[in-house]
Amino acid sequence: MAISTSDILLATARMTFRGAASVQNRFGIKVVDTAGANDTGILTAAVRFLETMYTQINAKVSTFVSYNDVTFWNGTTATPLPSQPWATLTAGSAGSDPLPSGVSGLVIFRTGVSKRFARKFLPPFAESTQVSTGFDAGTISDMADFAAAMLSAYTDGTNSVQLQAVVPSYLGAGIYIGTQLLSAVAYGEPAYQRRRRVGRGI
Repeated sequence: MAISTSDILLATARMTFRGAASVQNRFGIKVVDTAGANDTGILTAAVRFLETMYTQINAKVSTFVSYNDVTFWNGTTATPLPSQPWATLTAGSAGSDPLPSGVSGLVIFRTGVSKRFARKFLPPFAESTQVSTGFDAGTISDMADFAAAMLSAYTDGTNSVQLQAVVPSYLGAGIYIGTQLLSAVAYGEPAYQRRRRVGRGI
């Protein structure tokens, strides 16, 4: 089924850590304008949109992280879409020892709607990103650039497809709507994906 203007796409950016552990980030992407592109062109544009985010942090991502592919689902029509390879990214660029797989950079996105937000645990960074207080200033700046790229409307330079990251909300019967992101906070303190508070537990 063809992708149409205003459709909400659910994209899962898939990576692996040390060749085995799965690393995934899920995104809601609204098709603002197909610009006459076919499905393949729209999905390729969506991957390039994601790459505008990940290229901001890739210098801090461990070389043990490999970029695999991006899977897609059309939430508006409740139909699967073909997965796509990353356009240019293949692996992280930071060569020092990696942080433990459960420890990551965290960016929170707000929508202005109560209890509707996005949370991104970023791929494992290298230990070189650390100082005594958490992430160093350069890493925090790169995480903020990741957030800025996600907040920005995207127009593809090849086929003029227009896309916008949103928070997808499930309405039932497999149907989703999207709420626009308004702001973001990049946390300087490393996050733990099991969501324990700092100083609590192991």
